Order: sequence, then structure tokens, then C-alpha cells
Amino acid sequence: MIRSTVPTEKQYILDTVSSILSAPALMQQVISRYKLSGSVADCYLVGSKCNDTYQVKTTDGNYYLRVYRHRWRTQEEIAAEVELLRLLDRQNVSVATAIPDMEGRFIQRVRAVEGERWIVLFGEAGGRVRPVNADRSFRFGQTVAKIHNCTDQQERDERRFEHNFEDLILNCPNNSGNKLILNGRDPLPAVEPFLKHRKADFGYLVEVREHLSKKIKGYHQKTAPWFGVCHGDLHSQNVHFDEDDNITLFDFDHYGYSWRAYDLATFLWDQFNPIHPPVDWTRTAKSKRTRYWNRFLEGYSTLRPLTEPEITSVYHFVAIRHLCFLGMVTSASSFWGRAKLDDNFFDVHLDFIKRWTEIY
Repeated sequence: MIRSTVPTEKQYILDTVSSILSAPALMQQVISRYKLSGSVADCYLVGSKCNDTYQVKTTDGNYYLRVYRHRWRTQEEIAAEVELLRLLDRQNVSVATAIPDMEGRFIQRVRAVEGERWIVLFGEAGGRVRPVNADRSFRFGQTVAKIHNCTDQQERDERRFEHNFEDLILNCPNNSGNKLILNGRDPLPAVEPFLKHRKADFGYLVEVREHLSKKIKGYHQKTAPWFGVCHGDLHSQNVHFDEDDNITLFDFDHYGYSWRAYDLATFLWDQFNPIHPPVDWTRTAKSKRTRYWNRFLEGYSTLRPLTEPEITSVYHFVAIRHLCFLGMVTSASSFWGRAKLDDNFFDVHLDFIKRWTEIY
């Protein structure tokens, strides 16, 4: 006979890192609070990354519901994000803004197994993700400059964090105490357990971190226009272009305060697509990336001139961005999984950092 224990009521509930909320439950308990254009036809999970995203399909258009992970952002941090989007919209910057419910509230709260989670409904970003080209790169650069310019006159919002790359903080010192993705002030402690058997490689990353930290320290004062509001995650999956190449930006979840060169560096980093290796290092690929990067800078510079130190620092921020990427995927392995975080994974990403630092 196969025996089993009968758990007590308390034993039925185990600690949960992150749950996936039921789409039908969200439709009934959250989406019903909104007066949307058209009747709701469907709701389904699009993806689960830093947060969980659901598409809400109606007979007259689409919306996107973001369910923030437990303790990933505070209500105050989310409110600051919503207010920034409203400001940018008033300044004629095309962004996907938050939608209020029928009582005028932008932020919803629900109780999940792991605890409290916040929810925001966003309008759809027009267009779709399209392959980068020279003209889109130019428009992308212009739009980033618009964001930087129109936020220079705003007082700093203390509810949002600082991307303090002098100390190589990974994305933000999260005020809500979430350790699921952010693992301290430095991305490398999250990486170290995965390289315990490769001490020389981990030592190399420590050397790179120290080198980059010295390069960034004091390169510009922490004042506008060099330092201020940054989107924080300007890769190609967070921008849509319509058929006429009109641009819309979205996902400002990583918005914080930093050197503007970091926003530019994220665009350049993304051109190498290092998170989906192998990276193409051929002369043809390099020529294409250089053309798109130059067009991005041209677009940006039409609205906001860049200094030589800023342009130089971009190349340091690309390497910093990749260190932060390694810190994120390793510290998030408790819910993203670690099956792919093997020796081959680190071989590929160490190779990118080594090649980048040798060239730039």
C-alpha cells in the first residue's frame, strides 16, 4: 500500500516565489473595474519576465495588463511611473500610457499566494516590433532625446531610484526590499555561485567591474542635461513602429535616474543582440551596426547635442549593461529557472565581454 501523510491546513500553503494569476479571475475581478472601448473578448498571459503581462482583447482594440511581482515595486514607485507617462504624453512623446478605472484609479491591488501584487492597465502601443534600419534608428534617437529634454525641467521624483553605476548597482536599490531579482549592490554576487568551479573567470569579471567603475566615476556631474530621467531598458522589444514608421515607446518599469549615456548604450548593446547568441562579429555585421548606431546618434543630436565624454562613456556602459544582464538572470533563477545557466551560457557571455573590452 502506498502511504501518504495528510497535511494540516497550515501545511497546505507553502512559501511561493511567484504565482501566475488566472486570466479569467483577472477579467472578473480587475478588468471589470474599467470602462473599455468595446466589450472584452479575451484575456491571456503574454509572458512572465520581471513582471507578468496579459493582453486584454476587446471588440474595439487591445490593452495590456501588467501584474507586478510581489515586492518588485512599491505603490509609490508605480505611481511615479504612471505620472511620468502622463507627463510625456502631454509633451507629445508617443508612449503607451496607463488607463484609469471607472473610479479614476490607475493602480489596482490584489492578494496572491505570495502576498500583495499591484496591477496597472496600459493602452496598446501602436504598430509592432519591427527590424531595425537606418531610418528607424534615427527616429528612435530623436524620441529618446525628447524624453531626456522634456524631463530636464522637472523636479527629481524621489519615489524613483537611481541607477548608480559608480557602484554597479543592478538596476535599482529597490526600496521594497525585493531580493528575487536584485541581489545586493553589485551584480557579481548573484553570478558567483554559478562560477564556483571557474574561479579564474569570476576573477576576470571582478577585474572588469573594477575597471568600469573607475571609468564611470566622475566623468560628468550628476546634473542635467547629462544626468536625469532614463527609460532604463531601451531595447528593440520595448519600441513599436507603425507602417509609416511612427514610433511608440513602452515599458517604463525600469525608469530611474542616471547618466543619459546609459539609455544610449542600451540601444547599442541591443544591436549586438548578445542575449540571443551567437553574436555576429563579421565585418558586414559590424558595418551595419555602425550605420544604425550613427543614425541613432544623428537623430538624438538633432534635439540634444552630445559631448565627447558622453559618447566615450557609452562604450563603457555597454559592458556594464551586460554585467547587469548576467546579474539579473542569475538572481532571477529561482523563478526563471537555471537550466540554461550552464558552462556554455557563461562561455558565450564571457566571450562577449572579452571581445567588447578588447575592441572598445
